[in-house]
Amino acid sequence: MITGGEVVKLTLFEQLFDMTKPKLMTFHWFAWCYSRWQAAIEYLRSLPLWRRMRDWYGTVRAWARRRWYFQ
Repeated sequence: MITGGEVVKLTLFEQLFDMTKPKLMTFHWFAWCYSRWQAAIEYLRSLPLWRRMRDWYGTVRAWARRRWYFQ
């Protein structure tokens, strides 16, 4: 129940952020922080470790699908 509540909370927060983002970007301090956040995320995604973890996740997900969905 807690996990379901967290998923709903994050989904609603993301939708609210998407609706208000254009107005928030008019604030200089928010635009600066958001651009730094985006740069940090892009840097992390460019790391070899991130790519290895993404590949590992895909392998585990494919294994789980074969294991439980096709029985």
